[in-house]
Amino acid sequence: MRIKNFTFLVYLPVVFCDVTFRLIAPKGKPSVIVGDTAYIMDVHEFPVFKTTVKVKAPVKYFYSIDYSNTNESHLGVQQEQFERELESGEETLNEFFNRKITVKEHPALPRAYDKYPKYNPSKLFDDTHVATVLINCDVAAINNLHQNPTSEEKIHGVEFIYATPWSVRTFKNATVGISGQSTLYAAKLSYKVSNLKSDNSKELYKRTGIKLRAEHMDASFLRDKIYSDILYSLGVPTPQNKFARLYINGDAIGLFDLSDSVSNQRYLRETLNDGTKFDVENPLYKADYYPPDAWGDLGYYGDEPDNLKYAIYYYKGKSMDSLDQDLAYQRSLEMNKEYLIPFLKQISQYPGGNLNFDIEMFLKFMAMEFMGGAVDNYWNRPGNFYLYKNMNYNNGQWLFLDSDFHYSFGIGGDKLNEYLSSTVDGFTSVNDEDGIGPERPLLDNIRKNPDNEKLFTEILTTLIKTSFHVDAIFPRIDSLAELIREDAIWDFTLPRVSGYPGAEDLQFTEADFENQINNMEPGCEELQVNIPLKCWIKNRGLNTASQLGIEYPNTPDNSKGTVETLVQSNEKDAASRTQVSMLTMVIITLTFTLLF
Repeated sequence: MRIKNFTFLVYLPVVFCDVTFRLIAPKGKPSVIVGDTAYIMDVHEFPVFKTTVKVKAPVKYFYSIDYSNTNESHLGVQQEQFERELESGEETLNEFFNRKITVKEHPALPRAYDKYPKYNPSKLFDDTHVATVLINCDVAAINNLHQNPTSEEKIHGVEFIYATPWSVRTFKNATVGISGQSTLYAAKLSYKVSNLKSDNSKELYKRTGIKLRAEHMDASFLRDKIYSDILYSLGVPTPQNKFARLYINGDAIGLFDLSDSVSNQRYLRETLNDGTKFDVENPLYKADYYPPDAWGDLGYYGDEPDNLKYAIYYYKGKSMDSLDQDLAYQRSLEMNKEYLIPFLKQISQYPGGNLNFDIEMFLKFMAMEFMGGAVDNYWNRPGNFYLYKNMNYNNGQWLFLDSDFHYSFGIGGDKLNEYLSSTVDGFTSVNDEDGIGPERPLLDNIRKNPDNEKLFTEILTTLIKTSFHVDAIFPRIDSLAELIREDAIWDFTLPRVSGYPGAEDLQFTEADFENQINNMEPGCEELQVNIPLKCWIKNRGLNTASQLGIEYPNTPDNSKGTVETLVQSNEKDAASRTQVSMLTMVIITLTFTLLF
């Protein structure tokens, strides 16, 4: 067959196709502008609006939002100041107003060790996009929560909406409270959300509870995320996270780190038991840090369960959910006597005696605390971790589960240059302010065993060769920074909601965002506060390699493959099922018209 009158193809009429435009708009009435015409968009599934327009491919367009009938009517009609282009397909993804990037793939980290065998990943932590979270609740209740962030009050019956470029999930009966400890006194608050379960038992990607971390102390927003990514490469069970922009009752709150809640039973079963329900109550403790009275050093202080030194370990087992304060206290004492104190006694007798504990997992967490400069975790300020006795696996081994990594990679107090230049053996001596001393009974006793010390050195060496190598982690940092840059700058402009008197309100700018990520100028490693992210990683890797007597590798080791992030591929496929090139369709139509 041949095409007849081929030279006349250029004179054929243009073929138009229907294209559906989709926009996430928490507030206001959006429109899409194609050419010189504005097409009003209608609610598809809130907060997603859509409209279908007959256009020719490729199509250029942008969005506007009319705020006239909102509490921000003074904004009038806002238009995007850049142009979008859809080269092919019959619909866009769920895009977001004034954000150029909707989806971005990131360079994967080299895998340092195999993943934890019982870990079951969740699509919730697809980090190729910034999710949109909407919390809708009683106005008076949320105002009271914001005015009294230390009250431990919770709001029930909350509508929680989670929107991505491909889907929307809505939960009508969520519970919301303020999260954190030191962050309770920040102007930008953090939140905890639970009961994410619909009437038909649907959950949020295998999660019923999450945390929304404000990252108010980190101008880069990246430290917690990068820390967790590297831990994930080590093959330890650790809370995953991604970025999300938060709106409450339609008002912009800011950019947040959406993270797992370690004490959530759904998280524990997905992370430590292949998603299978536990058939017994596994002991779970959260350790804290309150010098001079007590801190979570995991030391043994006698057999009395009500010893003040043990009050720093909060029992979080499932049975506590239904108990009042008095019964909960009694339950804690019972569990201390039966489980916690015998374990602490084992620690005190090791290596002379048996220790029913996952030592390798613990040493991986400690290696990362040192490499990442985690100044608010066990090794430096004993606290911010969980102890979990998994009765279903490995003869009921105790597990150390580290958490809360925002004070890392060069932020969190002063003398950070001393932490950066410290040796492994001198790491705890930098913290001389709280009078707790350098002893860490669990780590100290484990390292007394030569085999454990050899393993610890191997873990540090492997980190430097794989996921902590600058040529592995820097491209990922750059990619994540590009994804969130517009949201971070937007966050810096927003009013804060805390009513706590004298709340800490750190002010950042776009320049701070860039500096805290990229500054590696000579002398950056000598800063006592706010050492930039890349500066810390580069210098810590070089310093530690020198301590270990190894050469810093020219390239990262990818021999074990890379760390995979579970993405929402099934939803992507559904959203793009009709996305055949419009130009291809035009050519096919014309070709068949002109064939013999």
